[in-house]
Amino acid sequence: MPDPTPFEGPRLRCLVLEDSAHDQEMIRRAMRGARVEAEIDFVPTIETARKALSRSQYSAILCDNSVPDGSGSEFAGELAGAPELSDVPYAVKMEPNLVVEFYSR
Repeated sequence: MPDPTPFEGPRLRCLVLEDSAHDQEMIRRAMRGARVEAEIDFVPTIETARKALSRSQYSAILCDNSVPDGSGSEFAGELAGAPELSDVPYAVKMEPNLVVEFYSR
């Protein structure tokens, strides 16, 4: 069976706040399986996510709820209050059931 045709829309740039190498690989596989062409920047902490956001623009943000330096849900609240991110959708991955809460303004 031939490989599926790759997505030919605009390339996405995603910031993913995730400290687990296993979960990072699951996210990569899910994106490939969905044929989503995206540049993904993985960061392990809220502090490194803040630095990444200060240096680059992103199409979407995914946050793990549990990272070494805090809560992804609390960081999502910070994102919600940032006017410069008002057009960037973000989601929080809640464990153990991998429920994802999506936010968009």
